[in-house]
Amino acid sequence: MEHSSASYLNWFDLGVMAAVNQWVGIAPAFDGAVRLLADWHFFRCAPLVAVLLWAWFDDEAAHVRGRFQLGLAAVVCVTMTAKAMQFILPVHTRPFATAADLGLKMPAGLAVDWGYGSCFPSDTATLHFALAALIWSVSRGWGMAATAWVAIVVAIPRVYLLYHWPSDIIGAVMLAFGGVALLQSSVRANAVAQHCAEFADRKPQVFYPIFFLVLYQCVDSFYAFDFVTEQFKHAARVGRI
Repeated sequence: MEHSSASYLNWFDLGVMAAVNQWVGIAPAFDGAVRLLADWHFFRCAPLVAVLLWAWFDDEAAHVRGRFQLGLAAVVCVTMTAKAMQFILPVHTRPFATAADLGLKMPAGLAVDWGYGSCFPSDTATLHFALAALIWSVSRGWGMAATAWVAIVVAIPRVYLLYHWPSDIIGAVMLAFGGVALLQSSVRANAVAQHCAEFADRKPQVFYPIFFLVLYQCVDSFYAFDFVTEQFKHAARVGRI
């Protein structure tokens, strides 16, 4: 893939990015604040998980908890799907990789070493919008608030900082909400999830450690998975595997 070419970018990405990028670099302190919002895992995700925990303990009905578990499984699935799509589909490289060729300004103090792989769709945005979709399935009001939170704290900063193109974010929204809705609407999956909810009541000492580990990985944006994947990719490049 040629990093100097913009032929794979559409007018929408270029137009929106140019409009956003005109504000970059005007105030270095503001760039730093945006970078803090984008990179602070706990700040951007902990409020979402807190709402999910409130919803879990607010209604102990098996069918409600089963639907909740199904939604959480969908969150994991769509996040892993987004990561796989980035690896498999060579849609386009990250904006910072072609910033100089496209005349885009780099945010003050930005230093990234993520390489030049495809970034469609945004796996981080997919994860957080999927959590918002799960909250939406429990409470429409909280779901709207969660979606707005993700847009402000996750989506917009990632475009501003040249981490992602706008289409990466749109793809993430479609994958997140579509994936959660699809799995939650499956009759067979709901039947399995209800049995899982009943298992949680019978064996809480088994269920809750797994439950909290999954939520922890959500807060940490599945960093452990990314770390292991990068180690395998590095080993493959140097010919160890």
